[in-house]
Amino acid sequence: MADLLSLLLADAIVFGLIGLVYALAKGSRFANYLLLGLLLGPIGFLIALRLDERDADAQARARHAAARAPCPMCREPVVKGVKRCPHCRSPLAWPRQPKPRPARRKRPPA
Repeated sequence: MADLLSLLLADAIVFGLIGLVYALAKGSRFANYLLLGLLLGPIGFLIALRLDERDADAQARARHAAARAPCPMCREPVVKGVKRCPHCRSPLAWPRQPKPRPARRKRPPA
């Protein structure tokens, strides 16, 4: 019985450390990975990997949605910056981004 408990403890520590190293390599919060590895062993580490994939997919979808805007005529999403809507062929006018002005330097008092 003591051998089984020591084996389970060693397993938890090993997978907790694997989760910690993985999180540090990814630049993620390591506490989540460490706890999942410690508490659930290899299953917790696999869960953490799956959560990372979901997070990456959500970020990719957000970037894709940010690069599109609805056409004012047909309301279909189009890539920002195109001259004509590919769905209804209506001309599109995008607002121009103002150029940032350089900061003025103050003159020293004379």
